[in-house]
Amino acid sequence: VNDRERVPQGRALATVKPAQLPAMADDLTLAQLGQVFAKSGYFSGVRDEAQAVVKILYGRELGISPVSAMMGIHIISSKPVLSADLMAALIKRSGRYTYKIVKMDNDGCTITFFENGAEIGDSAFTRADAQAAGLLGSDTWKKYFRNMAFARAMSNGARWYTPEIFGLGVYVPEELGATVDGDGNVIDVPPAPQSKQDTGFRKRLGDVATGQLN
Repeated sequence: VNDRERVPQGRALATVKPAQLPAMADDLTLAQLGQVFAKSGYFSGVRDEAQAVVKILYGRELGISPVSAMMGIHIISSKPVLSADLMAALIKRSGRYTYKIVKMDNDGCTITFFENGAEIGDSAFTRADAQAAGLLGSDTWKKYFRNMAFARAMSNGARWYTPEIFGLGVYVPEELGATVDGDGNVIDVPPAPQSKQDTGFRKRLGDVATGQLN
């Protein structure tokens, strides 16, 4: 397939304009959402309410619904990372940027990015790039090379050409060590050792979310 100009069918995540987001100014409402999501067991990698709240808040900045944030945002090495599908959806939705896949085969993926209709550059990730990065030994890369190359080309292009959308360096989960399936869904996240400072920060964040911080 050489003309993949949209998020794969059935994989698009719901996005809404910031003005249409549910009001979540009430800390208790935000804490309740985090608690429900964390306890549901439906979202991999979410260990507690505080981490769920971080996902919801980052999603809020991106203009996406809480459920979409829980599905498309992951916390790895203390950094929020996005699925390639969510990056693609946000770029398409921006109204300023878009992209077109000009090549996607067993040799790699090339994506051309546009700003206000004008071409601004290409992002390519090739088999040679994967080989140099030591990725081809992975079962996922062996079985789903095109999908994985698309994800890398998309994340590179998002960083290079559309930084205004994401507000910080953006990565797909696999770039930070997560194990993913052929669709980019996170299967396992590498455990990160928690320092006393990190533990204190997480407690403080939880207190803020539940309104217990004076």
